[in-house]
Amino acid sequence: MNDLRERFATLDRAPVPEIWSEVERRLEALGGSAPTGRLIAVRPEWRGARTERSSPSSAPIRSRRRIALLAAAALIAALLVGGAFAVGSGLVRLPSVVPPSADATTTQPPAPTPAERSPRPIITPTPSLTAFPALSPQLRDFRLTSDSAGWAETSSAIYRTTDIGRTWANVRQVGITSTSVAAILDDDTMYLASGASPATIIATHDGGASWVEATLDVGAISGGPIFSFRTPLLGFATFFNPSDTETTPIRVYGTIDGGATWTGPQDGSVPPMAASFDKLGDPLGGFLSQRAGKYDNQPFDNRFFLSADGAASWTEYRFPTGPLAPKDALKEFVGIVQDDDGPITIAISVMGGGTLAYESTADPATWRLVGTLPGPDVQMLSSTTWVDASTHDEFRSTVDAGEHWRTRATSTPFRELPRFATPDTAWVAVSCNPDSILPQDAHCDGTTKEGMLLVTSDGGATWTRIGQ
Repeated sequence: MNDLRERFATLDRAPVPEIWSEVERRLEALGGSAPTGRLIAVRPEWRGARTERSSPSSAPIRSRRRIALLAAAALIAALLVGGAFAVGSGLVRLPSVVPPSADATTTQPPAPTPAERSPRPIITPTPSLTAFPALSPQLRDFRLTSDSAGWAETSSAIYRTTDIGRTWANVRQVGITSTSVAAILDDDTMYLASGASPATIIATHDGGASWVEATLDVGAISGGPIFSFRTPLLGFATFFNPSDTETTPIRVYGTIDGGATWTGPQDGSVPPMAASFDKLGDPLGGFLSQRAGKYDNQPFDNRFFLSADGAASWTEYRFPTGPLAPKDALKEFVGIVQDDDGPITIAISVMGGGTLAYESTADPATWRLVGTLPGPDVQMLSSTTWVDASTHDEFRSTVDAGEHWRTRATSTPFRELPRFATPDTAWVAVSCNPDSILPQDAHCDGTTKEGMLLVTSDGGATWTRIGQ
């Protein structure tokens, strides 16, 4: 209330400008005649107005001049009245008229809530583009993840390309242990574990620009982890002793935030099955799997198990059977894929038969036949996009679950299978070790002693050496 009183008192003391005196002064300065009195009507009477109206020759000029003078006067009056009103009403505050209150404080933005805080990433320097290092025993893993992007892991660094391998960026310079394990998921996401105890897991979700890091005390366990991921953010790291998964613990850690934090461990297991080694193998499509082998003169156990949580729990299924997959025939997994929590699509190779693709139903014992595959070496890129490289010199691809196939042939077959990212793009590693007992690969040129990485962009018909 005291503040309001002070403002009104200040308004009362503020001088009111003499508007019409200022108008007359400015009109005379412009060369016109000042009005004889105040404007009190819509049509004012100026000195000489009758004379101007009685003179036909000067009437248009004087009329335009009068209009201009009147407009200027109205504009000046409006500015002066508006300024006086703004100052007096407080819309415009001058420090000398309304001083700041002694109780005024600076407003600070609210602190973030715990849910808004996120783990601080480890920022790496902006990488420089370099040529990819020569293929040697340093290369541990590589994967092309799209038509343009891919990763390569060596014993000392992680490299990434965004132009299918023409140029490379060293996105992580680290001393990685000999037992490190990598999971390359997509163009931007990669995980790497040290494979020691305690285990260090690092991850990036922006192509290596930043990394998160976590340390897990896994105890006296010498194996793992096996990485299995449902999405780039949701996955599991399973640690175990390779020589004994029956009596020694299996420890399963999980993350839902892309590796920034890990929960666990949970106790894991491997379902016991006759004619099985009861070992943990590499995941297929984010699933761990367990199936039986086959004894001589014994029926094949058509059960199999899948785990979507790193071996913490398992779901029992039954292999599809029928004329193309006899009940007693040995069956092996070729591929497993699930798109956005939809039906599970599996490719199985049947001993004495062919390679078949099936889709799951609501009943774990019932599968729907999708189609037959050209050979056993199929790469399931999605539930409908598959690439078959069984003959090593002919590559077949489909984008409609086998309804139509495209064939690409190369004149230089490979010993190793190319790894396709799309039906058109793939990488393949070629060894050119002259001391090998195997014959030299057709792509070796006699000058490269260690090896090379080749790329195709036309489905496997032509290949180009990366780094040349």
